[in-house]
Amino acid sequence: METLQTYFSGPMLVPSVLLGLVCLYWLFVILGAFDIELFDFDIDVGAGDGSIFDVGLISLKFINLGDVPLMIWGSVFSFAFWILTALVVERPDVGGNLHPWMIVLGCGFLAVLVTKVVTNPLRGKFDIKEPNTFKELLGRECTITVDTTEKHGQANVPSDGAPLLLNVRTHEGTLTKGTTVRIVDFDQETHLYYVSNSDLEE
Repeated sequence: METLQTYFSGPMLVPSVLLGLVCLYWLFVILGAFDIELFDFDIDVGAGDGSIFDVGLISLKFINLGDVPLMIWGSVFSFAFWILTALVVERPDVGGNLHPWMIVLGCGFLAVLVTKVVTNPLRGKFDIKEPNTFKELLGRECTITVDTTEKHGQANVPSDGAPLLLNVRTHEGTLTKGTTVRIVDFDQETHLYYVSNSDLEE
């Protein structure tokens, strides 16, 4: 009972509550009540204006938030936070003269650094890769399935599964059904692929 009171009072209160919430979350995930990506978010650091907001986003990226699922990052952080705080609390010669909030903040900062190191190998491992993106399709050969002009057309692209049917156009001229062509361009506004067989005819 005394040990339990120690872990839920003073400097240990914050990390213990945080670790308890994380454990509760994973329990709900196991039971199927929560989705593992419930609290996930993306951080897009572009060419900003150098504002405090941009600096904040860069800082979050530095500690791997946004590159690692939030709850996995939070689980590592809360465990490291709890362990570090417990080590300080159990060593009166280390934290005996410190204000409880100084211990909490100091251990929290160290836990962030520990979490960054531990989660570094996980960066990008949880990204969902969209199959057959336009960047991957550019340069691929395909077969015209209906006569294709600047205004209408379709083509089949071979793939591991069923062939991909794309809406295609030519920059000029007409390509007849059965012609082997290459995807040379993509219009992101209209989501149309442009094809040509000029280099294949050489």
